[in-house]
Amino acid sequence: MAEHNIFWGGQRTRNLDWGMLPSTEPAPTDYIQPDHRSASCQFSPTFTLDPNRPRGATYISDGMSPAQARFFEALGDGGTPLAVGDVLNIMILPIHTRLNTVTVQVYKPVAGLTFDLAVRGNGIGGALPFALGVSAATEMTEMYDLYSAHGGAPVFFKENDMLQMTITALPADGLKGLGLHVAGEIYEPLMDRNQM
Repeated sequence: MAEHNIFWGGQRTRNLDWGMLPSTEPAPTDYIQPDHRSASCQFSPTFTLDPNRPRGATYISDGMSPAQARFFEALGDGGTPLAVGDVLNIMILPIHTRLNTVTVQVYKPVAGLTFDLAVRGNGIGGALPFALGVSAATEMTEMYDLYSAHGGAPVFFKENDMLQMTITALPADGLKGLGLHVAGEIYEPLMDRNQM
């Protein structure tokens, strides 16, 4: 099992041949400022996994990510392609925020691909799996209620955490052809003025 940080586009200085990934994870208590000015806010970051780029292409329309494609190509070229059991860290869950729901949309299905979704749990006292055996075989959109998955308690992060996708079944072509969106509904109740 390998763990891969693909939640951001990577360092801007590391983009030769779209080699922006893997991302660099912040420290557990690094403050991540949401886009608001003087009040609490709710926001919905969306992670898109669509690594369908022909080798050598520099730009693909329709939301495809050359950086993701290059990252997965590099794994294969290095002899460690994506495999069952690998964990993809797909979204930072910032300190002092609450995760309400996670919505998953498969818009380009891939037969034979399944995955689990979980909150890593370092910010809430333990792992929180909430979507197990999600199939990418057909187009689908599903919303998961994290409050219910957490036993009726708010999922409030006392340090930065991570939304993780674990590959549970992978076809021979890997992620080729996949189109996936994962969106988190995140609420920040405080404006941490002392952190600004």
